[in-house]
Amino acid sequence: MQSYDFLCTFALDLNISSMGKEKMMVKSFDELTKKELYDALFLRAKVFVVEQECAYLDLDYLDQKCLHCLLYDKDELVAYARVIPAGLQHEDVGIGRVVTSRQGQGYGYRIFAEAMKAAKEKLGARRIEIASQAYIQNFYRQFGFRAASEEYILEFRPHLTMIWEAPESENDPT
Repeated sequence: MQSYDFLCTFALDLNISSMGKEKMMVKSFDELTKKELYDALFLRAKVFVVEQECAYLDLDYLDQKCLHCLLYDKDELVAYARVIPAGLQHEDVGIGRVVTSRQGQGYGYRIFAEAMKAAKEKLGARRIEIASQAYIQNFYRQFGFRAASEEYILEFRPHLTMIWEAPESENDPT
């Protein structure tokens, strides 16, 4: 299991990129401002608890050890995902809490691509595990994920485990 101290080594390698009025960031928990943390928790609760009518405890004490991907359009958080170190939730690096505030504008694709990049570059992921809501599994297939389980109920919704593995060419150190 990787410790939070390990993640702090990435503090100097903060990834911030801007596209005009949009701003993508990847931060450790301690690097998040109060506003960014509030924005992330608000968006997660708004979508996962209120809109999906799923009363569950989103705050699970994993956030403090994760990397947080945030995409802002002006001052509004429009997409969020967290990257979970190996051994914390799954044996492999994981990505979870992928959420957008606006559908159909490519925010989900961009935030998930950034989370994949952070998982590979910052946590050295060669394999990534996610718990996908069943209805959105085709979205993750676009990124090379494959189903690795039958459907099961998690947080009152049908999910399935999906796995991404680095192609052999990415595993070759030469």
